[in-house]
Amino acid sequence: MAELLQLKPQDYTITWLCALPKSELVAATMMLDERHEELRLNPQDKNIYTYGSINGHNVVLACLPPGQPNKLSGLKLVQPLRQSFPNLRIHLFVGIGGGVPRDPPPEDPRLDIHLGDVAVGWAEKIGDPGVMQWDYVRYHGQDKVKSLGSLNKPDWQLMAALGSMLRDREMGEKPFYTHLTGLNERTSKFAHPGQDNDRLFRWTYTHVDNDIHSIPCHKCNPSQLAKRSPRTTLEPVFHQGTIASGDSVMQNAERRDVISRRFHNAICSIWRRLE
Repeated sequence: MAELLQLKPQDYTITWLCALPKSELVAATMMLDERHEELRLNPQDKNIYTYGSINGHNVVLACLPPGQPNKLSGLKLVQPLRQSFPNLRIHLFVGIGGGVPRDPPPEDPRLDIHLGDVAVGWAEKIGDPGVMQWDYVRYHGQDKVKSLGSLNKPDWQLMAALGSMLRDREMGEKPFYTHLTGLNERTSKFAHPGQDNDRLFRWTYTHVDNDIHSIPCHKCNPSQLAKRSPRTTLEPVFHQGTIASGDSVMQNAERRDVISRRFHNAICSIWRRLE
């Protein structure tokens, strides 16, 4: 086995944060161009990090412990970073989310969120938050709800990078697909399950199968599938908009759509869940 490169804590400038060790952390680790040797850090930093580089950037991977998907655990994960790695400039939280399909579905399938697409918390409308917590709210009367937790747009450097992603999308370039192809050459674990499994049911339909991760859902009624234009390719599409984050598990499509409309037409929902 080749000897791993060992850098200093100050050499790392980017943190990749995730919540699920068996899926998100594995995928993140496999996206590294090269792995680095582990470092000896301050004993008060209880996190376990993975070190490596991506496209010349030195990256620290940090993940929540198994079974600890909550804000307090997230705070413990983030707090030691600045002290352990003094030159960190960018923190990216990357994970699995539930896309919010458009109602009614657009004629162009690229304008709707499909299985395997990428959603970035960067609102198109000026003044809208990039990420907001949908279950931390203040109620005013019966229908008026105000969110008490939100994050604004990313910093300038990240917006510049996102701007180039938008350029690539409009020019028909395929950076996401290229990266995924490289990942799939290493493992099939994260490969797209196929268009036959990219099935959207009507928001009024209650699923028989209690396992929300069951793909395909053999017990579900195919007559309840929503009608929308199919994709002709497995290439992921990049979407930007508000992401709704919460501590409550969301398994109700009607409730999901209400939350999306209430909070800036959120394009994606993420929740803290056990793996």
